[in-house]
Amino acid sequence: MSIIHDLQHSIHQILRHHRLGSYATQAARRDVLMLFARDLVSLGYKLRHIKGLERKHIVAVINHWQAQG
Repeated sequence: MSIIHDLQHSIHQILRHHRLGSYATQAARRDVLMLFARDLVSLGYKLRHIKGLERKHIVAVINHWQAQG
């Protein structure tokens, strides 16, 4: 399977077990995390599971988002 599919699948698994907030909050959280995963992979990172997330990944995506405005 592709890297993005594996990463998004791991995010879905974690969200399924941690259902905090209203349905709207859960949906918003899912949408942001899926966008984060897509952008992280598009930046060239090969993270396959969200449990491997490190500070460098977060910083890279935040810098990318800030550059986009």
